[in-house]
Amino acid sequence: MQYKCSSTLVNVTELENQEESLKSELKKDGAGRKSYSTEEALWKTRWSNDNVAGKLHDEFKRLYEQLYSMFASNEKVATGRS
Repeated sequence: MQYKCSSTLVNVTELENQEESLKSELKKDGAGRKSYSTEEALWKTRWSNDNVAGKLHDEFKRLYEQLYSMFASNEKVATGRS
């Protein structure tokens, strides 16, 4: 489970680096002249970042619910309730 989150975080970092690279490329493209393909790649990167962020959110929510359930079960055992 930790590995899954770690690999997702690596993907986020890679996408953020790619986004920064594309932004830099856009700035170098000249005064007022923007490359369509660079802008499209930047848009796709941002879209991909949003998707990864959504997946991370869902994963953390699932982990939270799992931990809460385990905590509640342990509390019941500790207090002798069934």
